[in-house]
Amino acid sequence: MLEARTRTLGAQHDTTMSVAAILAEMCSAQGKLAEAGELQAGLLEASAAKWGAEHPLTREFAATLAATCTGQGQHARAAGLRALYSVGQDTAAGL
Repeated sequence: MLEARTRTLGAQHDTTMSVAAILAEMCSAQGKLAEAGELQAGLLEASAAKWGAEHPLTREFAATLAATCTGQGQHARAAGLRALYSVGQDTAAGL
């Protein structure tokens, strides 16, 4: 479904991003952190391109990806994301 949305609407379309966010959340909940991280990285890239690094959704996607990276033991990457997007460790939900 995500591939079809991306092909039809583009990666930066609100609907595509919403579907990707839901799928990433489901992957994360199932413990599929690598898949979740890939989806979250795509969301972060699309959001930054569409709205910029300071946009609340971009920062939320960065915080969520940073949390996933931490869960995978990628602490340096998580810290880099937090620093780059000026997000704290507790920003992952509900900006």
